[in-house]
Amino acid sequence: MEFKKINNTWILRIDKGEKIIDSIKKFSKINKIKLASISAIGAATNIRIGYFNLETKVYNETVFNKKYEITSLIGNLTTKDNDPYLHMHINFSGEDCITYGGHFVEGTVTAVCEIILTEIEGEVTRYFNEDSGLNVMSLK
Repeated sequence: MEFKKINNTWILRIDKGEKIIDSIKKFSKINKIKLASISAIGAATNIRIGYFNLETKVYNETVFNKKYEITSLIGNLTTKDNDPYLHMHINFSGEDCITYGGHFVEGTVTAVCEIILTEIEGEVTRYFNEDSGLNVMSLK
């Protein structure tokens, strides 16, 4: 992974074989980033996505093992228990041009993943909300 900062925006390149979520978390810890907006494109495999079941309050996960083009990866970076917390959604497609999407859990880069991370001054933390079953933003 390589990165460069321009004003309050970080440009990241995650390389072949690196895990996307793990890399962003590592980058965030190194650079002490606590709040950001993220968008990315690239290519990946072993893409794990989830769909949150509102009744069971559990993410049902699916893994896609072929090579895919990431057509959109968006989300935010906050903190939970003083650690980076990523909430990301992904759209991706294969050579058949069928697009899949959902809550992004992890994926391994096959060529490159190019990320624009806009750092926001301040900090937003998360806490577990019993009613929704989700880690939600604390905005107090």
